[in-house]
Amino acid sequence: MRHYIGVDIGGTSVKCGVVSSEGVLLSRSQRKIEDDRSSDVVVGLCIAIVKECVEEAGISWSHIAGLGVGCPGQASNGVLVAAANFETWKDVALERLLNESLHIPCTLVNDADAAVAAEHWVGTASKVKNFIMLTLNTKLSDLKIDEITAKQVFETAATGDSVAKELIAEAADYLGFACVNFCRILDPELIVLSGGLAENGEYFIQAIRDAYTKYTWTKLPNPVRIEKASVGYDSGIIGAAAFAFKKKAEV
Repeated sequence: MRHYIGVDIGGTSVKCGVVSSEGVLLSRSQRKIEDDRSSDVVVGLCIAIVKECVEEAGISWSHIAGLGVGCPGQASNGVLVAAANFETWKDVALERLLNESLHIPCTLVNDADAAVAAEHWVGTASKVKNFIMLTLNTKLSDLKIDEITAKQVFETAATGDSVAKELIAEAADYLGFACVNFCRILDPELIVLSGGLAENGEYFIQAIRDAYTKYTWTKLPNPVRIEKASVGYDSGIIGAAAFAFKKKAEV
């Protein structure tokens, strides 16, 4: 059986996993990125963590069919042109560097694209052709309130606090309205909500659905479902592996 490796380069750590051809995570490792954030050091960290993951999974290298790497920034033809979390990185040939060291085909993708691919491969969107994925930040702001986390707002709302409840209702209303506009432009079958804000209970997702119903045009071409992402914390790993899987299938 062929297996694939997914690497997720984040702002503070590198995550890696070995993934089966069915999208099942077989092993997982994570290492913190230290003070030296140069491309040479981080690429070296990626190489080390990939080797660690393969050893942990107990899989022969001959069964590894490809490696996918997700990173925040602009990727073009295997080169990371610029990275959002690594200001000094310019035109880093990540695919070539990893390929030369690990001797397996490598595919470089944007980390947001990797998260979408994970949901389409094994997540909420696995049975649809057209969908939109919105990543909801975990911070809310108001003119009279300094920046606070969504977790704090939801915890306060659970105690019955009217201000917190109003903030949540307002956020859901804006998101429902935004979903209507996305649907009118793109006509998806499904909208997937991911990120920390989407993890705060089904009632918040339902509030977004209710707002969508309130604002929507009744003659939209297709009924649209709004659901929470299901792959979770390791979506970057699984999605990067999905790109490697797709590339191998196209060969």
